[in-house]
Amino acid sequence: MLTGHKTHPPGTLYTYNNSEPYATDQVEDDLFDTIIEIRNVFSKEIPNIEDAVLLKSGTGLRDANSVLGILRLYLVNEDDYTNAETPLVTDKKEARKIFISHRSTDKKLADIIENFLTSCGISYSNIFCSSLPGNDIEEKISLEVKENLKASVLNIALLSADYYQSAYCQNESGIIWFLDTEKIVIALPEIDDSLMEGFLNSEYKIRRLNSKSDISAICDIVKKFFPDFVSSNAKLNANIDHLIEQYEGVIKTRNIEPPIIPNETNVLEKRILSNEFSDGELLVLNYFYDTQTNSISDDFKQINDWLQKKKVTISVKEAFDVLIDDEIIIFIDGGFTHASIYKMEINTYRELRKLSQKSG
Repeated sequence: MLTGHKTHPPGTLYTYNNSEPYATDQVEDDLFDTIIEIRNVFSKEIPNIEDAVLLKSGTGLRDANSVLGILRLYLVNEDDYTNAETPLVTDKKEARKIFISHRSTDKKLADIIENFLTSCGISYSNIFCSSLPGNDIEEKISLEVKENLKASVLNIALLSADYYQSAYCQNESGIIWFLDTEKIVIALPEIDDSLMEGFLNSEYKIRRLNSKSDISAICDIVKKFFPDFVSSNAKLNANIDHLIEQYEGVIKTRNIEPPIIPNETNVLEKRILSNEFSDGELLVLNYFYDTQTNSISDDFKQINDWLQKKKVTISVKEAFDVLIDDEIIIFIDGGFTHASIYKMEINTYRELRKLSQKSG
């Protein structure tokens, strides 16, 4: 431990993970107390730790892992963090790196990105992918990864359902978030703004590898750091087309299971399995799940069109009213300038997107 810093109960997180369902709320409150204490102790050394925690009901485990991730980086590399305002990058041109953070299960897609960059004139020696052997089964960031992160001038995070399930990837994303370097966040199809959590959350713009405009924007960022990036528009367009073709080929072969939150932590799943919702309410929830959206206009046109395609004849207006009373759905009055909408409460929507197969 760092000299002069207060230690914290080593069993707090263990107690939370092993608590009985009836005691979860109290144990989570105790966990939050510990997180707040840690945050206060390190607030000067790591000012951004304030942004790493949500401190909301159900986020205890997520907040604890976020704080642990950034503290591990601080503790194993204390010298680099004596001044949190100092960018941890090198000015040596030959050492400049593009760091690609990804889960090993997404290696094919990371390789496609790497091949695209090299075809555009970036040397392999200037690119580092984090899928080293053993990374996914460890939590501590390896020295090689840490050194390449310190040399990085541009960090690319490839977000996927698997990425969010890896404690190692979450720790890595914590370092990327903390570093004063340019960031590019690329998301695979199963991830959208509403599912971005942790350090690399919805504050960062998502880029897609099947979008020419997004890839062009990525190229513009890369050019700022690597002047030798291809200058021929014809060659660049050909490389982009090839990237999209390769990406779509890999995506077609992926079998993605939605991330599963255990029933005891997914309140919505528990309620669905307990038959608390009427058929109309379940249809509304199914609409949001099926369309992967969390808002509709107040004329119900989208959901009525969806019901028609499903060959279901039922009025859902009453179901919306009940779900509003239940605070699952919020009505937002647009007034004279904007359309009024019905929007699913964001934390409940996240739970909806993470239902296990038996309730989905």
